[in-house]
Amino acid sequence: MQGTLHTRSSPIERAKQELLVIHANDRAAHFATDANALVASHAESFIDVRNGAIHYISREDVRQNFALL
Repeated sequence: MQGTLHTRSSPIERAKQELLVIHANDRAAHFATDANALVASHAESFIDVRNGAIHYISREDVRQNFALL
């Protein structure tokens, strides 16, 4: 059944595999305490919403904070 959502070559399956690779790379960077590798796939900035507060965080802020740990 070529062209269905359940085939290994579907766009959804390819996107899933790409996300799993990014996740594996992020985990490896985290466990290796490699701040540069950890933020390599991050956007330039992102929004953190937690505990009723909104924060705008830059990639550089994440890199520096992780490097301090």
